[in-house]
Amino acid sequence: MSLITRISVHSYIYELENFGANIMTFEKGGRLPTTKFVVVIETDDGLRGECTPHYMANKMTCSQANEKRREFKFRNL
Repeated sequence: MSLITRISVHSYIYELENFGANIMTFEKGGRLPTTKFVVVIETDDGLRGECTPHYMANKMTCSQANEKRREFKFRNL
């Protein structure tokens, strides 16, 4: 049985091309900076899993994931 030893959250930014002020607006030549994040889970036996939520993965949900990571009590699964 694996024991989770580490959970980390990494944010990154990329630009969407031809978007206006928001994801719902087309603007030729426009650029929309978008922030997303990756959750990485590592275990004591070397297993590693990564999840990149796409829909609703914004700065606020990244902060929430970081807060939950801090609250997590490592235990046997």
